[in-house]
Amino acid sequence: MSTLRPPSGPGHWLLCGALLLECAGCGRVGYDPLASERDAGAGQDAGGLDAGSNEDGGAWTDGAAPDAGTAVADGGGAADSGPGTDSGPASDSGVEPDSGVEPDAGPGTDSGSPPITCPTGLTCRVEHSGGGSYCACNATRGWASARIACQSVGLDLVRIDDAAEDAFVTGLFVGRRIWIGGTDETTEGTWLWTDGAVFWPSAGLYANWEAGEPDNAREADCAFIETTGGWDDDRCDPLVMYRFVCEAP
Repeated sequence: MSTLRPPSGPGHWLLCGALLLECAGCGRVGYDPLASERDAGAGQDAGGLDAGSNEDGGAWTDGAAPDAGTAVADGGGAADSGPGTDSGPASDSGVEPDSGVEPDAGPGTDSGSPPITCPTGLTCRVEHSGGGSYCACNATRGWASARIACQSVGLDLVRIDDAAEDAFVTGLFVGRRIWIGGTDETTEGTWLWTDGAVFWPSAGLYANWEAGEPDNAREADCAFIETTGGWDDDRCDPLVMYRFVCEAP
């Protein structure tokens, strides 16, 4: 009869130990050797579901992340401060339309000067002096046409009553010939202002004729201021055209 002996060597002892551990619970009531494998599988499934919920977005993808985007949009709203460029209209200060009227005031700061309107389209400007109001018109016209232009706005060709007014009118167009409101068309040699007042040869009214004038050369019947500043007479012909000055009555 042979005798059974345990296997020899370290590998055999390890195999036997594993078998003993595997069978340690075999005798228990309700023991299920496959339960551990099912539990491990369930754990993997649970982990997969949790990870999937995060990828689906869930509450956090719809929450914090969109809020961050909103913050950017709101921050962009800071660009709305751009409308502050509405302060640009301040540049309108730089704009003063009424200042363009200032040159019309001319040297006349007399508060007592009557307001007047100058003829249009004749490059006329308003001037004031000594309480009087004038329109200095740079366009050239014949004497009769110049007078009609003045009368169209309730004025007439200027009447000069003294040396101060004479110097003022002459200074409006220095070195230019200027029609004034004197004429002897009615009676040769008797010079009248347009209002009918005789100023020459009357000793009582102001006159400033150049030496030897008026001479009635070429039937000269209308008065003007020469480039030298004295008065002269010339034809009242539409083709004889000078600048002119209107005056309020």
